[in-house]
Amino acid sequence: MSGNKTQSIMTSNGIVENFGEKLWSFDDREKMLKLLIKCGMNMWIYGPKMDPYCNKKWSEPYPEDVAKQIGGFIKTCDTNKVNFGYALTPSKKFDYGNKQHWQQLVQKMSSLARLGCKHLCFIMTNVDTELTDETQKEFPKIEDAEVQLLNWALTQFDKDVTLNSSAMNYYVLPHHSWGTILNDKNLPPHLVAYWKRMSTLHPRYTLLWNGPSATLAKTIQVDYCKKLATFFGKRRVMLWDNYPVNENRPSVMNLGPLLGREVGIEKHLSGMLFNPMPHLAMSQITLRTCFDFVRDPKSYFPLRSLTQALRYILESESHADDMIKLIRASPESVMQAGVEWAPPSLIKVNTADYYEDLINTAESVREHVSKNLPQYQSEFEQFLDIVSTWSKLNLMESALQKVLQGPSTAASNMKQKYPHLEADMTSSLRKLQRALEPCPSLSKLRATQEDLLKSFCT
Repeated sequence: MSGNKTQSIMTSNGIVENFGEKLWSFDDREKMLKLLIKCGMNMWIYGPKMDPYCNKKWSEPYPEDVAKQIGGFIKTCDTNKVNFGYALTPSKKFDYGNKQHWQQLVQKMSSLARLGCKHLCFIMTNVDTELTDETQKEFPKIEDAEVQLLNWALTQFDKDVTLNSSAMNYYVLPHHSWGTILNDKNLPPHLVAYWKRMSTLHPRYTLLWNGPSATLAKTIQVDYCKKLATFFGKRRVMLWDNYPVNENRPSVMNLGPLLGREVGIEKHLSGMLFNPMPHLAMSQITLRTCFDFVRDPKSYFPLRSLTQALRYILESESHADDMIKLIRASPESVMQAGVEWAPPSLIKVNTADYYEDLINTAESVREHVSKNLPQYQSEFEQFLDIVSTWSKLNLMESALQKVLQGPSTAASNMKQKYPHLEADMTSSLRKLQRALEPCPSLSKLRATQEDLLKSFCT
């Protein structure tokens, strides 16, 4: 191991299964686990939004058949030296003033521990922060209730001799799980007080942090992580990175490589966990780039990493290069916005030939996947359909501009050749709007095409 790598203190890295829209099967999880093992990752936190027993039914025990499946997956993870963690998200109905709820929380987590889970994670982001007057007599503020609940839970686990609590690991994603903590001079006083109170949490709890943003952090700087680590001292702090998850816009595939994570954050975080998309194949593409960064941040090169990931999934060098071109041309990719990670030969050029090439490239990838990787066809089609539609719209725009700048006969000939041009363009725009809105590049395209169609039709 190189000297650069030994400076990292990150010992727990992998995924946090916390997306919505779809629930993976245990066969799906086995496939994703193979990727973690292959890439040297060692952490899987289970907490799907679509598993009701993780959230809405947080106080209810799992049905016996599901508990058996979870227990089997825990054993598979243990066999492959991957730490399985269980994340419980008490619902909005959880009441800090109701001690029966406290007991139910501990009982549920204890049941997972008895299945073999040694990593228990409390996600407190959904609990109602509006405390009743009666509850406020005991807990003046939400952070008081949060800290006392979690510290009490730890004492209960320690008392249960059947759990071997000393060998357990505990984590918390607190109610306020993001932000720059105390290094932001503009941080409101109530948040300063919140983080100071949270620092009194028992040191056995690892703090999970979403970064400077509540959803996807475009950048995570060394300064953030350094000051965070300094503030919490010896407490372990792990990054819960909401990339590449796309639940806010499920039609948009986040397929660009991991960007915006500064080299050096690995010196101040005890680990990085990435939240996948529900799309199994597409998530593997992006996650491989995330894992490449984790393994060696200084040697991480986004384009090389993405290329290798695509070759792994597509089993074809030429089609991997094709996908690079299509991903770079995609109208909306969260992580690549404003960042030129591709070489000049792949940077977007607004010409008819360029969009014609994109359409042909998408069709080539579509045929390859259909023939050789039919199990991934639906996931790839979702991405390819958007890129193809986007390219066709831009191609029609280019043709319209050319016709309107030419003689009047050119417009007449085009109307005869494409009698449904206006309807086709309107339909394609609506399809992209449903998939991509809000999207600045689409809004710009729509405004331009509306003007062109108005001129063309008159």
